[in-house]
Amino acid sequence: MEALSSTGYRSQWALLYNNTNTYTFKVGASGSEKNLIEVDGANGTAVRLNVYNGATVVNRITYNNIGLSFNGATPIAKPSITGDRNSGAATASLITQLANLGLVTDSTTATFQPVGRLSGTLTNGTAVVVALSTLGLTGVPTNIRVMPDSGSTVLIESSTDGSTYTTLVSATADYSTTWFPTAGATNITHLRFTRSAGTGVTSGYHVY
Repeated sequence: MEALSSTGYRSQWALLYNNTNTYTFKVGASGSEKNLIEVDGANGTAVRLNVYNGATVVNRITYNNIGLSFNGATPIAKPSITGDRNSGAATASLITQLANLGLVTDSTTATFQPVGRLSGTLTNGTAVVVALSTLGLTGVPTNIRVMPDSGSTVLIESSTDGSTYTTLVSATADYSTTWFPTAGATNITHLRFTRSAGTGVTSGYHVY
């Protein structure tokens, strides 16, 4: 099939079947056609929609019996987004799945960003003590988060008197929790953060 454009350029459309069991819809001048639609298998087990960018044919959408993909990625099934929204795990999961679909290129990093009432970094093994009274957090729910460096461990401890400490957790990955005061009980007055293992210098802590 051929059509003559308003500029007199003769284009050609052709639907071809080759011996690799692929149906191809080509567009372009005779001898330089571009494969814009490709259908695999007699039953259409996969379909690729392409575009010519002036230099080469680029895949934009692919779908098959498994799922869908974009920009040359391998099709995947409908993805599930998991993780806690408050800790940022859900956002990380979303970015990963968008990248798997081929919709984005994931160039993000997990660098600790200090926010809230008190944030800091553990540059060595020296413990950092936080008095909750200085943050106005005495007797109220307190959020705690640490982001250890790769290969590092951050020890979180609590105290009711600023002297004797009890281990809450030894975190090797992004960890967050909320402490709730108990009526009539002796509640936490201090927190202590220590890089107890590893050599990283940017493990973060956050209290708010």
